[in-house]
Amino acid sequence: MTSIFKKSILKIALLTAGLFAVFFAFSLLPAHAENYDISVYITNPEGGTVSYNGMARTSGSYVSVSENSLAIFNIEPAAGYKVGSVKYTGGTLSKSGTLYTTPAVTSDGTIYITFEQQNTFNVKLSIGDEGVITDTNGVTLLYDTTTVTEGESFEFCVVAASGYGVKSVSYAGTDLTPDAAGVYSFTPKTSGTLYVRFAEHCEIEFSVGVEGIVTDTEGNVLSGSTIEVVKGSSFRFLVDTDEGYGVKSASIYYGSAIKKLSPNPDGSYTINNLNSSCVVYIDFQLVYSLEIVKPPEKCNLVVKCGAEQLSTGKQDILRGSTINLSTSTDAGTGYIFSHYLVTKSGLNSGTETFTEKELELPITTDTVIEAVYKKVDAYTITIITTGGGTITQTGGLSVNQTNIKVNRGDSVTFTISPDANYKLKSIQYSGVTLEQNGNHFTTEPITANQTLTVEFKGKSDNVEGIEVTAEGTVVTVKSLDEIEDLFSANEGNILRVPVGEGTLSAEMLYQLQGKNIWLDLVGDGYSWNLNGNDVVLEKYEPADIAVSLRDQYATASVTKLSSFSDKIQINFNSQTKFPFKATLNVNVGTKYFGKHASLFKVDMTDFSVKYISSSEITPDGNAAFTLDEGGNYIAVISDEAVTDEEINSITAGTKIDTGERQLVFSVALLFILAALGGLIYYAMAKFNKTK
Repeated sequence: MTSIFKKSILKIALLTAGLFAVFFAFSLLPAHAENYDISVYITNPEGGTVSYNGMARTSGSYVSVSENSLAIFNIEPAAGYKVGSVKYTGGTLSKSGTLYTTPAVTSDGTIYITFEQQNTFNVKLSIGDEGVITDTNGVTLLYDTTTVTEGESFEFCVVAASGYGVKSVSYAGTDLTPDAAGVYSFTPKTSGTLYVRFAEHCEIEFSVGVEGIVTDTEGNVLSGSTIEVVKGSSFRFLVDTDEGYGVKSASIYYGSAIKKLSPNPDGSYTINNLNSSCVVYIDFQLVYSLEIVKPPEKCNLVVKCGAEQLSTGKQDILRGSTINLSTSTDAGTGYIFSHYLVTKSGLNSGTETFTEKELELPITTDTVIEAVYKKVDAYTITIITTGGGTITQTGGLSVNQTNIKVNRGDSVTFTISPDANYKLKSIQYSGVTLEQNGNHFTTEPITANQTLTVEFKGKSDNVEGIEVTAEGTVVTVKSLDEIEDLFSANEGNILRVPVGEGTLSAEMLYQLQGKNIWLDLVGDGYSWNLNGNDVVLEKYEPADIAVSLRDQYATASVTKLSSFSDKIQINFNSQTKFPFKATLNVNVGTKYFGKHASLFKVDMTDFSVKYISSSEITPDGNAAFTLDEGGNYIAVISDEAVTDEEINSITAGTKIDTGERQLVFSVALLFILAALGGLIYYAMAKFNKTK
């Protein structure tokens, strides 16, 4: 290799090494930071200024910001303007006063700024005649209306004339209160009227004993001072007593009138509706400690000092006070009152017991009062039921509808409620009495184990059919059994039912009375028409209305009725008054249609008769009579109703023609024939002897 070639190779190597060194040096130099532009756009630019780094910016200009730097804009509205909005496309701006700061800038962006005119509000002043308002410098505001720019506060003070005070201050319906310096302020959001009203002042002087102080609700001491309050308002104050003392009396003195003040539940006092100046007198007195021990649950202890009821726990009571105690126990507690245990400490220390439930006790030292109760014997009322209803109780120690534990001497009230489609059939109680009030049944004071048996019965389907007739809605019923179950749903209707054996149960009559329900009771040859409004049940007992019809009196019994060829005898099982007046319809036969049936009651002791009424016989052969008692009757049939003359003739001096009279006549006739026979025998004997 020639020297020239070697030199060339060496130059190339040195040049390459130099270039590499230059590139390596440049790679160690810091990278050049990139700048970004933020454009500025201003809406209503006359409304304020925008500056960046102390330099004003106009709408359409821009600022250059290094990458990752923060851009801070100072945005200040002109007088009468406000900043409406500031938005930045590169993120959320932070605000401090008039300074708006972007987040770290990483790209070009735009900031949009809007200035808006501020609103102004007209504040009209309505000030009472008894005072003025001033600015905070004490200058009276004499104008009627002032203008307040949006966002600004209106500040003022209120000065009342002598003898008056501020009654109320409000703007746009909102009450205003002053700060500690007496300055009122508000920031209007709309035009409105500022109302300031004054009222007369009354003075309250506080005359307070040395054993305590009086303060207002803010803690300001009022003892020995005089304050002013608005006339007609209320004022509340607090009383703080020294240790060992209590409030003996609190009263208000209005010139010549004195009124006692009673404490509120929280211990404060309130003077209501103050209309004149007054003096408040607060006197104190030494107190004793009184502790009332809380009684057991359902044991009641009432302790009163005068009209005030004292609570359980520790409390102060004025020396010389007298308390009244009374106690009771709820049914089912398992306890009865035993005695009061009164424990006294101090000079008169000791323990006393009192057994009377109501006790008057003077408090002469620190005292603890406890009402002591003792357990009592308990008995069991066993409940037996068929199901079909519920039995609940009031009183007793347990509620399980099976075995009720009861304290000796307590009573239990059972509420018995049949389920739907059931009724109460019977109640049997082994005790002395079970007083009923509706569906509530109360026992006598329990002194032994007892049993209560309750039977429910399902309501049967007793209706055969329903028909609407000219007389009204007729409900045909199968039997009288449980017919009272149909009463509530059939006001104004007719219930047509077989009379059966003729006994109307006491419960049925009890449920029927006073209801506008017609019972059409159908018997053999007769029927009854009975309305519930005509039922007056003085005794809870049934009524027998069964009737038997026959003609046995027709020839032999009542001679005064013998002239009537057609008669019918009407006999009742019952001889007593019915608890109602009803119509008895007797079927005498259609052949008598158009004739009259006259009813007479027969006295079975002498067969005398009493006229009842007459009835024209209907086409179906029925005669109707209104009756309210049982007995024995005869109905006679004639072409016309009997006249008063006939009635008088029939009912006056009725003659009896009975089988007994025929027997007497026959015996007398035998005696006469026997006498004649004897005379004939005697005459023939004389004749034969003479001969």
